[in-house]
Amino acid sequence: MKMVIAQPIAGVSIVRETELESVYPSVASLGVGRLIGTLMQAPASISSATIRIGIQFLLGCLLAPVSAVAYGAGKVVRNNYVITNRSVVVKAILGSKRKSEVPLAEISDIQITSRPGYEFHHAGDLILKNRDGKTLLEMVAIIHPGRVKNVLLETQAAHAQAVQAQAVIQAREVPA
Repeated sequence: MKMVIAQPIAGVSIVRETELESVYPSVASLGVGRLIGTLMQAPASISSATIRIGIQFLLGCLLAPVSAVAYGAGKVVRNNYVITNRSVVVKAILGSKRKSEVPLAEISDIQITSRPGYEFHHAGDLILKNRDGKTLLEMVAIIHPGRVKNVLLETQAAHAQAVQAQAVIQAREVPA
């Protein structure tokens, strides 16, 4: 059986921190966004596609102004998450100040949870835990959380491999 080994990310150094991806919370991170998601998902159980789409279109037209305000408010009051080659950093969307960070090496488990109103937005919460099961960070209302979980796992594996490779290189004797 052929084994696939995670390769270090091209251009990423273990010496300096490199930003790989910024992840922004969905509008579902706000209560009004979850309410909109619940209302828009409600007609999904209607078997007639014509009626279902018509109801969703009318709801969408009625909720568009509220959705736009919720989206804008979310951009002002919520945090974004920056995945680097070393950690997950929590930053305010406005400004560049780091609020907190979780080193990739401390993450032992990543769980995906859902709340009412998330399904319509394709959102979920990512809960990063350490070996003891303690929650290190909860990434709220992330769009396509499974994809982001994979990015974190691949980055974590690549970082571990790069650290191991660096240790092997440093352990080699330099010929005189």
